[in-house]
Amino acid sequence: MKPALLLSGGQSRRLGFDKATVGVGKQTCINTVSDVLKDAGLFPIIEVGHGFSDLKFIKEPNLGEGPLGAIVFGFEYFKEIGYNGPLVVVSCDLPYLNKGAVEKITSSSVSQSVVAISHNRKQPLCAKWSQWDLEFAKSKFLQGERSLKWFPHGDAIFLEAKSEFKDCGGELNFSDIDTKDDYDRLLQVLRRNSLCNDNSDLSTIENSSLSHYGLNQAIAGQF
Repeated sequence: MKPALLLSGGQSRRLGFDKATVGVGKQTCINTVSDVLKDAGLFPIIEVGHGFSDLKFIKEPNLGEGPLGAIVFGFEYFKEIGYNGPLVVVSCDLPYLNKGAVEKITSSSVSQSVVAISHNRKQPLCAKWSQWDLEFAKSKFLQGERSLKWFPHGDAIFLEAKSEFKDCGGELNFSDIDTKDDYDRLLQVLRRNSLCNDNSDLSTIENSSLSHYGLNQAIAGQF
């Protein structure tokens, strides 16, 4: 059993439209990420947010509390159904996340959190959160904290994406579409590789030959 939370409740203010519904190939970004998590053997996977995926979802009573609120809410949900242990936490806006990367983060049976480092930044929204860190997250949230900068608080294993993930996409796995600049940059890469035309945007790409793995390979090394 490798339970996971897939977060989709963000308001996407900086992007201007909901990043969960951005099109990648013939499906949405959130379902692309969902498929990768399933392929990596994660189960059960619960979406915390608006129900954009084909997964079971739970909706926070108070939206706007940021990813920390969603993580705490998801953790409490799992405790209510009888599970109180580590959780894999993944954001819905990682369209190039690779199965191999998820397996590297989740394969270890250690009790600590497992966190990737990409472009010298910790990646709390594509990480294994230990039970200790989840409990600490709850206490921080109740004290008014909303940032994830403190994560991880307890002992953790850090994986350098550039070296540890070089056989499965490297730092590309953690390239998100959080802002308009991210969106435009990814669109430019797609166009350079003839994966969409000049009049396309990421929400309208309907290229049947555009597989998730193929896109990973096409744009690897271009960030």
